[in-house]
Amino acid sequence: MLLIKLFKLILREIKENIDIFFCQNYIPASIYINYLKLRTKLKIKRDVSLCLKGELIKINDVIENENIYWHFPSNLRYRGLIRYHNGINWQGRMMGKTYELHKINFESGDIIIDCGANFGDILLYFYNLNLRNLVYYGFEPGKLEFVALNKNIENQNMTGFAINKALGDKDALQKFYYSPEDADSSLEKPLNYSSTFIIETITLDNFISKENLSDKRIKLLKLEAEGFEPEILLGAKNSLKNIEYICADLGPERGVAQNCTVAEVNAILEKAGFSMQSFNNCYRAIFKNKDLMN
Repeated sequence: MLLIKLFKLILREIKENIDIFFCQNYIPASIYINYLKLRTKLKIKRDVSLCLKGELIKINDVIENENIYWHFPSNLRYRGLIRYHNGINWQGRMMGKTYELHKINFESGDIIIDCGANFGDILLYFYNLNLRNLVYYGFEPGKLEFVALNKNIENQNMTGFAINKALGDKDALQKFYYSPEDADSSLEKPLNYSSTFIIETITLDNFISKENLSDKRIKLLKLEAEGFEPEILLGAKNSLKNIEYICADLGPERGVAQNCTVAEVNAILEKAGFSMQSFNNCYRAIFKNKDLMN
């Protein structure tokens, strides 16, 4: 039995490495489209069409009887294969499951701030709820990811803004460690990265002030910063009182040592009047503002 499990594990590793080797480096995007169809046609029940548009690959699926079009960079086609191999409807459900968003009662008009938005996949969860009338702010400093995020927001009937900046503890120009293939980019120097560039950072306090949101209740701050979460919260000392929920990814991603940020984030948020509502095996936690219980 142990040998069978070991054999299956080895096969899975070989399969993943083949995907990376061919998809990311050697298969042209036009051929990759057919490869993705081949890999997914047995898993996606609905018709999924793909086409190239500039540097983006466009896919479509049906959510709540509505055609939804979604984009990801052709340069990151292996990540697209992993994310969307069961369709974008499925990806929306997985976002809700891993962040346990079902524990939050969302309504039309809610304000969502998405830190580390990537391609904007959290929006797919709201589409599954048939919630379109949201106000969405997506922060994404990654160059390739921002192009896709901006396009995905443009294509939807919603009030949405893509911001090509990073949230932090100060307004400044800072070095950004870019690792788009592994989705591990961070302002905190990671163990591995492919390149660096200078990115503008802004505190959440200053952003909220500039956007005239200081007197608004913010339903959700989704926080995913590959280990830089404490600094972002330190730059939001004045704004936390207006945020009802914070969903945070606090896994072992901080710096070369790859530390978790659970303790630091929990301490900051407890001091600000939040209590942890849940914590799952993906290191993702939900915090609730005790002063906004009603």
